[in-house]
Parts: sequence; structure tokens; C-alpha cells
Amino acid sequence: MVHFGDDSKPLDMLFLHANGFHGLAYRTLLEPLAKETGAHIGAVDLRGHGLTDLPIDPGALNNWKCFEDDILAFLGAHVSAPIAIAGHSLGAVISLLVAARAPQKVKALTCFDPVYIPQPLRSVTYFKAGRKWLISKLALTRNAAKRRAVFASREAAFKRYRGRGPFKGVSDGALRDYLEAGLMERNDGVKLTCEPAWEAAIYVAQARNIFKAAKRAPAHSRIVLASAFGPAAPSMQKKISGIVGAQNVEKHEDRTHFFPLQDPDFARKYLRAALKAKSEG
Repeated sequence: MVHFGDDSKPLDMLFLHANGFHGLAYRTLLEPLAKETGAHIGAVDLRGHGLTDLPIDPGALNNWKCFEDDILAFLGAHVSAPIAIAGHSLGAVISLLVAARAPQKVKALTCFDPVYIPQPLRSVTYFKAGRKWLISKLALTRNAAKRRAVFASREAAFKRYRGRGPFKGVSDGALRDYLEAGLMERNDGVKLTCEPAWEAAIYVAQARNIFKAAKRAPAHSRIVLASAFGPAAPSMQKKISGIVGAQNVEKHEDRTHFFPLQDPDFARKYLRAALKAKSEG
């Protein structure tokens, strides 16, 4: 886990990253927040990402419960008083699911553009053949599966990613933070720490019901939507707003899915509010 702020203090907030990323990638978002508030903020690397060494099996992954269980185990071992939990994309969904399963551990919840697969497609993901079919058919998963994994150097990877894909509009500093823990050294250069096959498998393994989990969300819950992904679709946005309250759901048409990295100042205000709610509890 990456620590921001005084790690001798009890944890105040836990942040969970997007698929293919890791905790350190969000330093531009979290480090200023820790300095400003004096909070101890932790950003973990989910299974198969960053510097974690937890085992993975892309072919066997059929839901995201393993990520939930990992975070619940972490909370059980390291958190004694309720904290704020937040996440982006995959991390937003896991945050929501964890908050529902461990309400005694989570005082405030912030979800940045959680992703979601509609039920008709979700039923396909229950089967290995269905997941394999989805990976081959969806552009997002197809591109993830064939993502280049090895580079001659970190600088070569920096030049490859700069201004492209999810890093469009992301500062050079944030990109270098991603590359720091997103690449591992090897004899012929550097390699992605998140295997492309694992990233692709995660995209089509979202079999958890976020709406059921949302019914158990803490009183201070904020869902910030930005794109056409998941609950940002009008019908899904309406459904989740009906559960957690329309006043707790925002959609920003001028933001992309990667707004926590592209505009950390904008995203930080929601985390600041969560920390305040946590401290008042």
C-alpha cells in the first residue's frame, strides 16, 4: 500500500484504483489532500496490479468478489475505527461493494465513475466461453488483451503513453507516477505489472450487483459520473439515484472517465468532503 500523510496515525481514507492502474498512479490526487487535511490516506494495489504479489488466474476470473475479499481482509487486519473509502472505475465498484459488506468499517463512500455491465450481458459473463466471446467482441477488452506489455525502457513507455488513450489530458507527473509502479524491470527492458490478459478478464467479470449493494451504502455516499460507462447511462443513473438519493449522484458531461487523473483538483473536493464526514462521525 502507498501511504500519503502521517502513516503513524490510524488510517482515515482508503482509495482503490481503476483497472490496469495502481495506488501510486493517484499521487497527484491524494498527496495534496493528505498535506492539506493532515489525514492518513492509503492507496492499495488490487490483486494483479502494481506491486502486489497476490496470485491471479485470468481464465478463472468470473466475478470481482476476490477484490472485495482482499479489501475486507485488509480492513479486518488494519482498520479498527470507521474510515472513508473511495475509488475510481473498478475501484469505485469495489468500494461500494465493500461498504455494503462491512458497514461497521466504512463511514463515508466516494465513487468516481463506477463501471457496470447491464444484466443481459452480465449473464453471459457467468460462463468462461461467454467471457472469452465478450473479450473478442468488445473493443475495450479486445484492445486490453492485445496491449503491448514490454518496452525497452521506462522512457520508451513514457513516450508511447504520453497524451494517448487514458493518459490524454493527464500531466507528465501523473503519467510517471503510473509508470513507476506500473512497470517492472526485466532483462530485456520493462514489463507491465498488470498483465493484459488480467486487465481484459477483469472487464468482463463484473457479475456483482451494485444496485443491491447501494441499498446498504453509508449515509454519506457520493457517486460522481462522467461518461457513458456504467451508471452514467441514463437508465442506470436513474436507478442508482433512486437508491442513494438524487442529491448524492452527480453527472458531469464535460468530464471523461479518467477525470480523477486529468483534473485531480476537481476530484479532490469530493474526497475532502468524505474526510470531513468521517471526522464528524
